[in-house]
Amino acid sequence: MKKKMKFDNKEFKGPVGAIGPKGIGIVNLVDTSNMMLSEYKEDNFRAEYYQTKIRYEKLKKINTKLEAQKMAGCDIDMKLVNNCPYELLRKQQSVMGEYLHILELRSVIQGISIEELVK
Repeated sequence: MKKKMKFDNKEFKGPVGAIGPKGIGIVNLVDTSNMMLSEYKEDNFRAEYYQTKIRYEKLKKINTKLEAQKMAGCDIDMKLVNNCPYELLRKQQSVMGEYLHILELRSVIQGISIEELVK
């Protein structure tokens, strides 16, 4: 059962009882720490997935800004990329996306639920 919740003026659709601050979902890496330290492999797997998803979404946001700057003919904001070539960041995002897909396939095969709790 899904329930709509508000977080930072954005709507978040997560399962009822989702973990994270104020029960709204996983919004940062700290929210995954209990799962990572759990004795259960399923929790460790979920933590790995959520941590990767959080990092992927942050990188995607940066890459979108950089791509927009590039398309608009603007100079790329080097503060966003910490002097790393844009093409390398795009490649990193691509590889992380593939890794997330592998984790999603494993979750289905191993019967480990990884609901979309990341926002």
